[in-house]
Amino acid sequence: MLSFKNDTFKILQIADTQEGKKISPDTLDLINSALDRVEPDLVVYSGDQIWGKTTFKGNRDAIKNSLDILTKPCRNRKIPFTICFGNHDRQVGLSNEEQFEIYKEFDCFVGESEKDIDGCANHIIEIKDGDELKFFPSIVIQHIPVCEIFELLNEVKKSTKGAVRGFRTHANRFYVLNKDKVNANGFMKESPADPQINSGEFDAFKEKGEVLGVYFGHDHNNSFNGKVDGIDLGYTQGAGFHVYGPGKDRGVRVIELNKDSTFKTYDLRFRDLVGKKVKEPLKY
Repeated sequence: MLSFKNDTFKILQIADTQEGKKISPDTLDLINSALDRVEPDLVVYSGDQIWGKTTFKGNRDAIKNSLDILTKPCRNRKIPFTICFGNHDRQVGLSNEEQFEIYKEFDCFVGESEKDIDGCANHIIEIKDGDELKFFPSIVIQHIPVCEIFELLNEVKKSTKGAVRGFRTHANRFYVLNKDKVNANGFMKESPADPQINSGEFDAFKEKGEVLGVYFGHDHNNSFNGKVDGIDLGYTQGAGFHVYGPGKDRGVRVIELNKDSTFKTYDLRFRDLVGKKVKEPLKY
């Protein structure tokens, strides 16, 4: 059971490392620097930790080695961590269920795959306040954004500066962030890849009435957050340097919970945590 330290509980979300057999030293520098800066109480790797249809070919030892390297920064610091899966993880040739068994072999892993919740690795983590369970309103971390993220955007003409083109159900439409709704330093460099068909997940959160924030990754070039119907929705940019991303604005998200049921969230970026120099040529 996890618990508050003093009056706060810090969560660090790491999204879309999406590494292969060889892990980028810049990805690891970002993770290590973020852990040292934030000293979180819990780390959540929010999907697409690894990928590569032809890289791993289902080799369990190779997959475990990459997951070991990506999570070792937490284990070296004795920081509890958990995961959810994205759309690319299972492409390595091992199912999510098989990969989850690998995670369970690592020290400091606190994830579960609850039988009464659909999907592998979907679970609830409760936080204690001293000896008592703290019924803090819920924070949700998942890989794919909810459709309602578009309520933080403005549809504009193609010629508008900074406009990004939508796709699928949003094809031939162009969007920019609504600056009145999102954080001042937020950015959007690609259209949200929402599920296209609304499952009603967000409406269920509203009906439940205890979800204060929902944070996701998936679209590596986006980092912003803002309220929709009282729920904070937030993108966390990709952290991995061996896949496409927003240059040295790759980063992580911090969620700081307070005992009085308030919270704040912000991102931390490579350029601020590590600096301007990268160890490998910047690609993608």
